[in-house]
Amino acid sequence: MSNIENDPRMRNGWAEYQRLVLAELERHNKLIEAINVRIGEIQLSQALLRQENGKLGKLEQRIDDNEKRLDKMDAGSQIDQAIAKYRKWLLSGGFLILTAVIVPVIKLFFGGS
Repeated sequence: MSNIENDPRMRNGWAEYQRLVLAELERHNKLIEAINVRIGEIQLSQALLRQENGKLGKLEQRIDDNEKRLDKMDAGSQIDQAIAKYRKWLLSGGFLILTAVIVPVIKLFFGGS
Protein backbone atom coordinates (compact mmCIF):
# COMPACT_ATOMS: atom_id res chain seq x y z
CA MET A 1 0.00 0.00 0.00
CA SER A 2 2.87 2.29 0.37
CA ASN A 3 3.11 2.52 -3.42
CA ILE A 4 -0.51 3.68 -3.63
CA GLU A 5 -0.05 6.20 -0.84
CA ASN A 6 3.18 7.48 -2.37
CA ASP A 7 1.74 7.71 -5.88
CA PRO A 8 0.78 11.36 -6.48
CA ARG A 9 -2.10 10.30 -8.73
CA MET A 10 -3.71 8.42 -5.86
CA ARG A 11 -3.70 11.46 -3.64
CA ASN A 12 -6.12 14.37 -4.00
CA GLY A 13 -9.11 12.16 -4.97
CA TRP A 14 -7.68 10.42 -8.01
CA ALA A 15 -8.45 6.98 -6.63
CA GLU A 16 -12.08 8.01 -6.13
CA TYR A 17 -12.16 9.46 -9.64
CA GLN A 18 -10.83 6.18 -11.08
CA ARG A 19 -13.50 4.25 -9.23
CA LEU A 20 -16.24 6.58 -10.55
CA VAL A 21 -14.94 6.35 -14.12
CA LEU A 22 -14.82 2.55 -13.91
CA ALA A 23 -18.38 2.46 -12.55
CA GLU A 24 -19.53 4.73 -15.38
CA LEU A 25 -17.82 2.52 -17.97
CA GLU A 26 -19.52 -0.54 -16.50
CA ARG A 27 -22.88 1.26 -16.61
CA HIS A 28 -22.29 2.16 -20.27
CA ASN A 29 -21.31 -1.44 -21.03
CA LYS A 30 -24.59 -2.70 -19.55
CA LEU A 31 -26.49 -0.10 -21.56
CA ILE A 32 -24.72 -1.16 -24.78
CA GLU A 33 -25.47 -4.82 -24.02
CA ALA A 34 -29.16 -3.97 -23.51
CA ILE A 35 -29.16 -2.03 -26.80
CA ASN A 36 -27.56 -5.00 -28.59
CA VAL A 37 -30.23 -7.34 -27.20
CA ARG A 38 -32.97 -4.94 -28.32
CA ILE A 39 -31.39 -4.65 -31.80
CA GLY A 40 -31.39 -8.44 -32.03
CA GLU A 41 -35.09 -8.52 -31.10
CA ILE A 42 -35.85 -5.85 -33.70
CA GLN A 43 -33.94 -7.77 -36.37
CA LEU A 44 -35.90 -10.90 -35.52
CA SER A 45 -39.18 -8.99 -35.69
CA GLN A 46 -38.14 -7.49 -39.00
CA ALA A 47 -37.33 -10.93 -40.43
CA LEU A 48 -40.71 -12.24 -39.29
CA LEU A 49 -42.46 -9.23 -40.82
CA ARG A 50 -40.65 -9.81 -44.11
CA GLN A 51 -41.81 -13.41 -44.07
CA GLU A 52 -45.39 -12.35 -43.33
CA ASN A 53 -45.18 -9.69 -46.02
CA GLY A 54 -44.14 -12.35 -48.52
CA LYS A 55 -47.15 -14.43 -47.54
CA LEU A 56 -49.39 -11.38 -47.87
CA GLY A 57 -47.96 -10.67 -51.31
CA LYS A 58 -48.85 -14.19 -52.40
CA LEU A 59 -52.34 -13.82 -50.95
CA GLU A 60 -52.80 -10.49 -52.73
CA GLN A 61 -51.76 -12.15 -55.99
CA ARG A 62 -54.29 -14.93 -55.42
CA ILE A 63 -57.00 -12.37 -54.71
CA ASP A 64 -56.14 -10.50 -57.91
CA ASP A 65 -56.26 -13.75 -59.90
CA ASN A 66 -59.62 -14.66 -58.39
CA GLU A 67 -60.99 -11.20 -59.13
CA LYS A 68 -59.92 -11.58 -62.76
CA ARG A 69 -61.63 -14.95 -62.93
CA LEU A 70 -64.79 -13.48 -61.43
CA ASP A 71 -64.71 -10.65 -63.95
CA LYS A 72 -64.47 -13.18 -66.78
CA MET A 73 -67.31 -15.20 -65.30
CA ASP A 74 -69.34 -12.03 -64.90
CA ALA A 75 -68.70 -11.11 -68.53
CA GLY A 76 -69.88 -14.58 -69.55
CA SER A 77 -73.04 -14.21 -67.49
CA GLN A 78 -73.65 -10.80 -69.07
CA ILE A 79 -73.50 -12.45 -72.50
CA ASP A 80 -75.96 -15.08 -71.29
CA GLN A 81 -78.27 -12.36 -69.98
CA ALA A 82 -78.10 -10.50 -73.30
CA ILE A 83 -78.92 -13.68 -75.20
CA ALA A 84 -81.85 -14.39 -72.90
CA LYS A 85 -83.06 -10.81 -73.23
CA TYR A 86 -82.89 -10.78 -77.02
CA ARG A 87 -83.78 -14.45 -77.58
CA LYS A 88 -87.05 -13.62 -79.33
CA TRP A 89 -85.27 -11.26 -81.72
CA LEU A 90 -82.50 -13.76 -82.36
CA LEU A 91 -84.97 -16.57 -83.02
CA SER A 92 -87.05 -14.37 -85.32
CA GLY A 93 -83.95 -13.23 -87.20
CA GLY A 94 -82.67 -16.79 -87.52
CA PHE A 95 -86.07 -17.96 -88.74
CA LEU A 96 -86.19 -15.18 -91.34
CA ILE A 97 -82.72 -15.99 -92.61
CA LEU A 98 -83.50 -19.68 -92.68
CA THR A 99 -86.76 -19.05 -94.49
CA ALA A 100 -85.07 -16.75 -96.97
CA VAL A 101 -82.63 -19.54 -97.86
CA ILE A 102 -84.82 -22.63 -97.61
CA VAL A 103 -87.85 -21.35 -99.52
CA PRO A 104 -85.89 -20.57 -102.70
CA VAL A 105 -84.03 -23.88 -102.43
CA ILE A 106 -87.31 -25.81 -102.11
CA LYS A 107 -88.77 -23.92 -105.06
CA LEU A 108 -85.71 -24.79 -107.16
CA PHE A 109 -85.83 -28.40 -106.07
CA PHE A 110 -89.51 -28.89 -106.90
CA GLY A 111 -89.21 -26.91 -110.08
CA GLY A 112 -91.46 -24.08 -109.14
CA SER A 113 -90.85 -20.53 -110.13
